[in-house]
Amino acid sequence: MVTKFGYLHLYDIESATLIYMNRISAETIFVTAPHDTTGGIVGVNRKGQVLCVTVDEANIVPYICKQLNNYGLALRLAVKNNLPGAEQLFAQQFNQLMNSQDYKGAAKLAAESPQQVLRTPETIQRFQVRREAECADSKRCG
Repeated sequence: MVTKFGYLHLYDIESATLIYMNRISAETIFVTAPHDTTGGIVGVNRKGQVLCVTVDEANIVPYICKQLNNYGLALRLAVKNNLPGAEQLFAQQFNQLMNSQDYKGAAKLAAESPQQVLRTPETIQRFQVRREAECADSKRCG
């Protein structure tokens, strides 16, 4: 959202969390419209300057983690929008689920992980090793 006083506000609509706010023009902005080419918005201020604003998709997730310290929001946005930048968070969460033997949760996380972060041969190998270990302990697998 851009205000007529030149402030840009970026919110997560689902949680109403303010992600970013900055003044982008000292002059009154009197019109804005979607900018389809960049996926952002374009606006014109009183002096006739044309302003184009877009979100840097490669850095939004790390920004939310580092500046807002909101890892839940970062993970949710990464999953929902297939954004990069949360690879380490997904790996940590996956390891935590595997270590607590929540294999269903770990499989769901791997399936939903953006940018195919956890959809790797190493992840499949970890599930296979766990299954073999459980089969050896229970001696009932075929």
